[in-house]
Amino acid sequence: MFRHTGGCAALVAGMAMASSAARAESTLTPLSCQCFGSDLGLCSVVAQEVAPVQEDEMEFHITYKFPCAGNITGLGLATEEAFVPLPFASAERTVEIIGVGPLRTADHDPDRTYTAVLTGVCTVEILGIAVVPTLVTLGHWTETARNQASVITLSLRLYTLAKDYESLSSWDKSKLGLLKDRLETLTQANATDLNYRVMLDTVSAALKNAPPPHAASELKAAAQTLQQVLRADLDAEVAKGIEMAARFTKWHLAIEETLNGVLSTIPNE
Repeated sequence: MFRHTGGCAALVAGMAMASSAARAESTLTPLSCQCFGSDLGLCSVVAQEVAPVQEDEMEFHITYKFPCAGNITGLGLATEEAFVPLPFASAERTVEIIGVGPLRTADHDPDRTYTAVLTGVCTVEILGIAVVPTLVTLGHWTETARNQASVITLSLRLYTLAKDYESLSSWDKSKLGLLKDRLETLTQANATDLNYRVMLDTVSAALKNAPPPHAASELKAAAQTLQQVLRADLDAEVAKGIEMAARFTKWHLAIEETLNGVLSTIPNE
């Protein structure tokens, strides 16, 4: 409702919202005006949130009514990146805006709003807000999902190698090389834990088609330590992948194929 100094019995300016995103109905008051008899003037726009922050760029489709008459105002809706005006509309009308959000009421021309003279029932009623990811966002989600699928695949491969420590010499040399790289990092970061050195020596020997240089009991203990670390790495990457998959599901989109495939291959232990 307008804040005013005089009586304007039939003049109400608010914003009633019934969002398609299942938000509870609420009433916003984006305009603040003075009353002059049957007219409204000296108006300004109060910034109020219409839709919450989104993590990525979205398209907002806003359906509304604004059965007001008089001079054009600067009232509209804005994200951090864009602005769309809300023209007078006695029938349902839809405007679109792209941005990350939040979506708020805004004024792109305060001077025009201040000098505008309005008449009628100047209620702005938001009938619905549809929010959908933009093509840019969908492209970003797809790329990051594919990259995460590659990371999970590598983590799974290393974990599988560590579990098959007794048959390392039968594995492809490129895969053993990846495990050797990971072991070198672990050995440097954990200089006092000899288990990593034992596994590093064993993998290095396998790359040379040589027998394991340590006793079976030492190798078993070392392998168990490595398996715990690599399983934790795998679980962490899988959790990231599940979060990315949930993002597709939230917006009723098919999960990116590569990511969905690799998530279905993760063993329980």
